[in-house]
Amino acid sequence: YGFDKSNVSFNKEQAEKYINENVKGFNLYSGIFTVMFTSFFLVTIISVISDVILLTILAMITSRIAKLKLSFTSSMIVGIYSITLPLILLGLYDIASTLTTFNIEFFDIIYRAIGYIYVIAAILIMKSNLIKQNVEISKIVEVQEEVRKEIEENKDNNSDDEEKNDKKD
Repeated sequence: YGFDKSNVSFNKEQAEKYINENVKGFNLYSGIFTVMFTSFFLVTIISVISDVILLTILAMITSRIAKLKLSFTSSMIVGIYSITLPLILLGLYDIASTLTTFNIEFFDIIYRAIGYIYVIAAILIMKSNLIKQNVEISKIVEVQEEVRKEIEENKDNNSDDEEKNDKKD
């Protein structure tokens, strides 16, 4: 059952021939792999950038509808943040589908829909927070006005008290 080394003959010429034949094939396969990996990487990067641009446009449109002043840079940041979860899910899906026969029909649509939902939710949350801040600011202004009136009344009362004290003297 073991390997018998006595029947194996391998000399220098056979080793050189074996290496020369396999190096040519290795170079070919490594070149093909490099080209395929690079092209896959570039296509993925271009796809992600185009998704971010679409999400940025959606963020700008949604912010205009919500009457929220949002710059292009802020819209781009919202688009980048909103693509994060879909990219993680896409990576997990790619791993699962590669290693198994796992398949989700219409995953591309779900992938984009998650990003769109995130953008709309983020804009609406920002609008809600802005409204809350405005309500808090208006309450603060009201309290400041009341305090200012009380201070003025106290000054008037103090000046009246001083005049009465001056008259008594």
